[in-house]
Amino acid sequence: MDKHFERNIGTLTEEECVVLNNKKVFVAGCGGLGGYVIEYLVRLVIGEIFACDGDVFDETNLNRQLLSVEAGLGKSKVLAAKERAESIFDKFKNGKKLSTEELLLLQKYDIN
Repeated sequence: MDKHFERNIGTLTEEECVVLNNKKVFVAGCGGLGGYVIEYLVRLVIGEIFACDGDVFDETNLNRQLLSVEAGLGKSKVLAAKERAESIFDKFKNGKKLSTEELLLLQKYDIN
């Protein structure tokens, strides 16, 4: 197991960590709730995270969204989530706006 995730053992078994590492998760939105969800998924060793959000950060996001910082005003929320996730662990896959064909890709993600 990657040393990065050894501390998950105790909360999760090694087998559960392997299961999580093989999961593919779709996150709709990288703002208020989505930013926290992505942070936790990355730290839980989820194998692949695909996020979608067509919005950018503005001043109204600063007080309530984890990924919103003054230097990032006007930045794509997906890009901010990608940068944050990759600074923790490079397993983040991102998207922005999905076409009908691309929506079919969601069938491979564990959406529960």
